[in-house]
Amino acid sequence: MSWVQSAIVLIISFLISRIIIDSNMHLGFINHVMRRSRSNVATFITTLLMVSFGLSLFFSNTIVVLAMIPVIRSILNGIQDPAQRKMLTTPFILALIYGANIGGMGSLTGTYLNVLSLSLIEVYRVPGSENITFFSWFLIGIPGALILLAISRFIIKIEERKSPFVGQFYPPAEDISDRAYRKYALFFIANVGFFITLTGLQFFFRPKPVVLQLNIIDIIFLVYFLLFLFFAFIYPRKNKKLESFLGNGLYFILFLIFSPVIFIVESLKEIGSRFHIKSNKAVSILDQKLHNAFNLVWHFFFREKIKDLKKKRSNVHISANRMVYDLPFFGLVFLGLVVLGVFIILKIGDDPSTSTIDGTVFRFFEQLSSRLIPHGGEMFFFLFVLILIAIFLTELINNTTVVLIAFPLIIKMAATMGANPLFILLGVGVAANGAFMTPVATSVNAVAYAGVPGVSLRKMLKLGFILNVVSGLWMTLLFYFLYKIF
Repeated sequence: MSWVQSAIVLIISFLISRIIIDSNMHLGFINHVMRRSRSNVATFITTLLMVSFGLSLFFSNTIVVLAMIPVIRSILNGIQDPAQRKMLTTPFILALIYGANIGGMGSLTGTYLNVLSLSLIEVYRVPGSENITFFSWFLIGIPGALILLAISRFIIKIEERKSPFVGQFYPPAEDISDRAYRKYALFFIANVGFFITLTGLQFFFRPKPVVLQLNIIDIIFLVYFLLFLFFAFIYPRKNKKLESFLGNGLYFILFLIFSPVIFIVESLKEIGSRFHIKSNKAVSILDQKLHNAFNLVWHFFFREKIKDLKKKRSNVHISANRMVYDLPFFGLVFLGLVVLGVFIILKIGDDPSTSTIDGTVFRFFEQLSSRLIPHGGEMFFFLFVLILIAIFLTELINNTTVVLIAFPLIIKMAATMGANPLFILLGVGVAANGAFMTPVATSVNAVAYAGVPGVSLRKMLKLGFILNVVSGLWMTLLFYFLYKIF
């Protein structure tokens, strides 16, 4: 799959998530299920698991968790008995964590790490990487993830049986009409169907480049991307006068231009807030100049000023300013520092005369792996150990770091074994998304654990450990099978 298709699928999936989740479609689905079934704990846990899984197949699983937390809070607040509320908090949150993490494994767009893993595979020119598309990942990822989802439901059942609920159980309040629900569901299905169709054609026919190294599928994706941007940011929701089109278009362009400055200003504000640093006068001046520059251009065209740049624009499907201001600025800065730090650490002791990274840290993990995996050993054991290392390392350090360290090491080790590293790399990349034990393992775990008070860390560690081992074995079986048949 070309980088053009990967980037467009990832960006549009994020934009669709803004439209779908802002519409409260997930609430509509939960209400639909619970109105037509028994409103009990088991039903809600299964529904929560399936909804977080289904949404995370196509949207960022962290965004999904942020959208689902208010639903869980609403359910828990409706339980009068504090003891029973406390007992149910942990299985509810575990269902959210397990569903979102497993959904993130099941498709290319589930987490950014999937796209990063595929990008690294293409950078290293691993044979067979051209066969990895949204369609082919979906084809293998869905059955594999569904098996893991069933296993996770069984593990949650262990805790659920210890938390018998007695009393009335209320579903979340109705927040979306059936007509609106059907409209957004059709919008979602149509776009996902388009992804699957185009990437399926790419997988089966592999068209040759026609212009600028882009094939016909790439060109269709680019046209689709431009049309979607027009629909999301420019096409008015209600008042479809020419002035509305022009206003929405200028609004989008201005925030696109000013977004680097906004990122700097908001990042400095968040850093100051987190570390209790007094407001910097230079930041305030920069913020004011940004506001003045925006209004200077806006007043020139429309003879009016915008008082609050953070206020949502109502006559568009996605308000460009909220796209920018809702970014996790501190998180992005932190991620950039982590990636930079990992690169610097990997370069320590690196031999500049060689084309590959072979620094001190790389050699340490190479020696550790060689001790754990005997030379000439069975590929199944080799893969199993690597996947378990990826899972449990992710419980302690950022999964991006795990992938950046592991990939060049695996490529080198696979070369000495005379094996194609493609499915080994994919197995480790997917496994780095699936750490279920600790709150710091993934952004999903951290947000869910912190979002609802009362989650038992002891139970999270115990059940997460079981799921880590079982999922590690299952992923080994899956990717070993793929390695053998391909």
